[in-house]
Amino acid sequence: MDNVTHIALGGVLAYACFGKKIGRFAWLAGGIAATIPDLDVFIKTGDVIVDRLMHRHFSHSLLVIPVIALVAAAVLMFFQRARDNYKTVFLAATVGVATHGLLDAFTSYGTLLFWPFNYTRVAWDTIAVIDPIFTLIVLVGLIVATRKRSEKVARVAVALAVAYLGLGFVQHERAAAAQRTLAESRGHIMERSRVTPQLGSILVWRGMYEFEGKLYADGIRTPFLGSTVARPSSGPVQRLAVEDLRPLPVDDRTELAFERFAWFTDGWIARSPGRPEVIGDMRYSSELEGVEPLWGLALENTIKPRWTSNTDRIRGDGIARLWKQMVSNEGFEPLPRTRPNAGEATAAPQ
Repeated sequence: MDNVTHIALGGVLAYACFGKKIGRFAWLAGGIAATIPDLDVFIKTGDVIVDRLMHRHFSHSLLVIPVIALVAAAVLMFFQRARDNYKTVFLAATVGVATHGLLDAFTSYGTLLFWPFNYTRVAWDTIAVIDPIFTLIVLVGLIVATRKRSEKVARVAVALAVAYLGLGFVQHERAAAAQRTLAESRGHIMERSRVTPQLGSILVWRGMYEFEGKLYADGIRTPFLGSTVARPSSGPVQRLAVEDLRPLPVDDRTELAFERFAWFTDGWIARSPGRPEVIGDMRYSSELEGVEPLWGLALENTIKPRWTSNTDRIRGDGIARLWKQMVSNEGFEPLPRTRPNAGEATAAPQ
């Protein structure tokens, strides 16, 4: 999530817990601590690919919460009241930073919550990395709570935020059910699948699944009122594995970069249809049902891969498209009826 949301959530939760005892230092400690993990974007290793993969790495682990809380609390020790209540300030910072990794885990990017014991990138796929409704809930709650000096207001804001995250789970399950319907209508058995929210809301989703070595993407809209609708796949792409690179003139460094990228993407990788030299992260595309990735590794004419991105696709008219998808069913269609023999695999359509 963005830093404003992290600061607001960490601050309002800390204020809800400790505002009565230490006043503004509660939300300051919680807010400062909640934004520190994202300083990992300033890590520079000399390898652009590694730098990208370091985001949401060890700094987001549950194990480092006390360390980050200690740093955040130390920042406030210049103030006498903070020094007089250093234990409570530390607890407020602990509460604040604890929200960071957990909130990021609700998104689709992947977060190393359990580093160094487990290197799985946790992603619950229930809220987008930018969600204005969630941000407004915690930000307005923090502002009103601190102005009124009311822990009760802060607690209401926290309760609403938790309820919204719960609604994200409900919406995710609706989208996942629609994805199963789409796959069954094609006679496909999903070997694995992901359903991820698109920027801005929990109304529009990108469904990805694998069948017989191919990746399929569908756009899905789950309005709060009304039936789920879909934008069917524009066509499959062949999933790539590290074995597919071995016939190419690549060295160990390239193979290592590919393996790291495969770990980062959870294996959702394929060649970009428009740029075959790019091995793309198929979790993200400018089109809901599209298979043109937003970023990936470019092999080009050398054996040294480089990071490449097309994020400009989501700017300009891309923002307008996102808004249109959130407020309208235009371009979507009702879910198909499943086949009588749904669940029996058939050949993938050409």
